[in-house]
Amino acid sequence: MDDKPQVIQVVEAAQKLSDDELRQVLGILSDELKHRYKRADQLAAMALKDTDWVETTMPGKKLPLGAKGHVVEIRREHVDVHFPDHGMFTVSAKMLRKIDAPSGGCPKPEKGPDTTA
Repeated sequence: MDDKPQVIQVVEAAQKLSDDELRQVLGILSDELKHRYKRADQLAAMALKDTDWVETTMPGKKLPLGAKGHVVEIRREHVDVHFPDHGMFTVSAKMLRKIDAPSGGCPKPEKGPDTTA
């Protein structure tokens, strides 16, 4: 039995593949990774409800790390969130962490154009 870690064995086996075979393997692995990310987003969205308060766990293009807001609508993998200091954003559910609601609360946002984080 080989004592090498399984990942190294896979890499060594991949080095022996032709270009076309390697391209097929990479396509299969890419599809599997996309499926896993999508499923993680769906599970994260299922853990939230419309009245939850959340904060960002990763910075976006227009949203800073730790921005706090409340969930307005939940989609399959994305969540519409109103951030009082930043406006409405559609955010990937896995970028959010549920937090306790602030004591003052926040009024429901007026309908406006959505932006993507």
